Amino acid sequence: MHQNIRRATIQQAQQLSTLCLRSKASWGYDAAFMKKVEPSFVISEQYITDWPVYVVEEAGTPLGFYGFRIIGDEPFLCDLWIAPEWIGCGLGKQLWLHALGIAAGEKYGYFLIESDPNAEAFYLHMGAVRIGTIESADSGRMLPLLRMDLTAR
Repeated sequence: MHQNIRRATIQQAQQLSTLCLRSKASWGYDAAFMKKVEPSFVISEQYITDWPVYVVEEAGTPLGFYGFRIIGDEPFLCDLWIAPEWIGCGLGKQLWLHALGIAAGEKYGYFLIESDPNAEAFYLHMGAVRIGTIESADSGRMLPLLRMDLTAR
């Protein structure tokens, strides 16, 4: 099978929202927590239209995706999700490397990541550094805040 990375389409918004929730739930969060944070995992057509959002797919089925946004004056990698059954198969790294190229093309000198605690090790392995913590707007938890510097690459 062949995997392809391309810009997400607005028709994929619901599929990507579902993928986010499945991936997040795979970390073992309980139903009450997932219900509380569900609104933050809605991938809108507006997001896909306005920001660089890319999907990796196989035979037209999304297996993962990522997206950037500017929040305040800071570029953030707001999403990087892999379908649970594809975690550990190299798709995260494939999307990460693609995201680095897109970030460079967007002229980001760096980007920030509000990381799920379970995903922090992946980002650190990929070269990001922890610069502190940030409060999650939806859950109120303090989450790792990471920075990926692109100028040294």
